[in-house]
Amino acid sequence: MQPLVDALRAAFASAMASGEIDVTHDAEADEVEVQADDWTLYIAGWPPTAAWFALDDDPVSDAEQREALRVALSRGGLAALRDADARLDGALATTLAASGDPLSMTLASRLRE
Repeated sequence: MQPLVDALRAAFASAMASGEIDVTHDAEADEVEVQADDWTLYIAGWPPTAAWFALDDDPVSDAEQREALRVALSRGGLAALRDADARLDGALATTLAASGDPLSMTLASRLRE
């Protein structure tokens, strides 16, 4: 789990320093969460066995999902998630894509763009 936690903390270092993002690791449950004011990323296990991304207000259509992700991650969040995914050799995008959750799958495709 530590490589995952390290990658997320490195990718979100400036946002954590400013208080915009919290990265919390529950070692006992083998889970990590990245929390912002209007979104949450959850990842279980290392290598990741489950992951999902949630917005406070879930969009319905694909177009709404892409726009909501653009807005929610506009202040460097998408770049940080891409950085974390690169540090993890694509494991974040792969796990989000396998989640079955439409929003998480849309984010996975955005990470791979």
